[in-house]
Amino acid sequence: MRLALSSNKDKRTEDYKDADNLLTRTDFATLPLYWPKNSFVAKKYVKNAKVGNLIYHFFDIDIDTSNPDYTVPED
Repeated sequence: MRLALSSNKDKRTEDYKDADNLLTRTDFATLPLYWPKNSFVAKKYVKNAKVGNLIYHFFDIDIDTSNPDYTVPED
């Protein structure tokens, strides 16, 4: 509120210009219109692997151990 209380008109004008510059060119919110494509890789024996809008859905994933490509991971 110090801007509105200043009695010096030139100083007040300059302060409002600085505040406007800060709000419109420095500290403004943005929303990207484009997100780059991300890669998601799953083997054929991984079932129900899905990618949503920037979210990986892991709650329905199943591993088909009968698939010939599947090998048991070693420690």
